[in-house]
Amino acid sequence: MTSDSGAGHEVLGRLRSLPIVAAFAHHTLDDVFAGTHDGTGFILAEIRLFNRTTRMTGSGPNRRPSTRESTVFKGLLFLIETPEKIPVRILLRGPRIPWFAAWRLPAPTLGKLGFVRVPVPDAAFSRHLSLWAEDGEAALRVIGPDLAATLARLAATARWRRLDAGFSGTRFLLLLPKGGNSFAIGGLFRPLSRLGDEAHRLLEEVMVVHRLIDVLKGKAG
Repeated sequence: MTSDSGAGHEVLGRLRSLPIVAAFAHHTLDDVFAGTHDGTGFILAEIRLFNRTTRMTGSGPNRRPSTRESTVFKGLLFLIETPEKIPVRILLRGPRIPWFAAWRLPAPTLGKLGFVRVPVPDAAFSRHLSLWAEDGEAALRVIGPDLAATLARLAATARWRRLDAGFSGTRFLLLLPKGGNSFAIGGLFRPLSRLGDEAHRLLEEVMVVHRLIDVLKGKAG
């Protein structure tokens, strides 16, 4: 896995191709890593999506612009190649929490965009995620039993942070909200006692990608 500063364009393009997050005007990509597993490419990135508003404050000679930023999403983004092009756009969303997951579009908005909620015959999946798609039957052919079970386990592991995911063309995209910097293992101000734990977490995140690729390619084990 290598650092990749040229993948930001694809990351943003895929984010905008799916109604997976609310509208944002600005972004930062702190770390972008690209790699392959079993011949399938993937990108991991630390991302922050936000909006910025500027207004004038004060009066007379003290009048000056004041800028405020509001974060739409901050966390990890996984972008994985799919074995073949997915014919419809698909969203997978965690449970609604009133005080969290502000990046999600409301369900009525998804409906206006042509998405419908699709029942999934998997109790664990339905407990942690909901499936939305432009075509329910096509979506269920993509979200087979192995992928549904894998995503349910991943969502359960994420616990209160939740996760959202989706398919767009030849890419599978997954968002995992979190704070801090997952990739700053060797940062100057990191206590040595924590480096082992942080390296383990980074390895776990890479292994998540590997497991998803195996399932997408029909190699679940």
